[in-house]
Amino acid sequence: MLPGVADSLREAMEKRPHPEVEPNIDGYSGFIFLNKHALPYSTGQVQYIFSKILKMYNQTHTPPLLKLSPHVLRHTFGATLTALCLPPVAIQQLMGHAHPSTA
Repeated sequence: MLPGVADSLREAMEKRPHPEVEPNIDGYSGFIFLNKHALPYSTGQVQYIFSKILKMYNQTHTPPLLKLSPHVLRHTFGATLTALCLPPVAIQQLMGHAHPSTA
């Protein structure tokens, strides 16, 4: 991870709400981005925010970005890891898949 990215994530973690009880979902905690209820954003919330950002971008830039979603970005990330020839187990872990064959 580039140092600037790590610094930005640390800063976001410091600025986020600090609930009395840290959310724990399926054994994961320490979520960087929390909603107004101090819970991690749901898939629907992320998609909604992403679509609003995309709409604002497309109003001021040409050509517009089409058919872009968090899911497309996830696939792009996975394809980039594959193109970099990372071991399948590393891709599996980064993508959060149970088996390398689904990464």
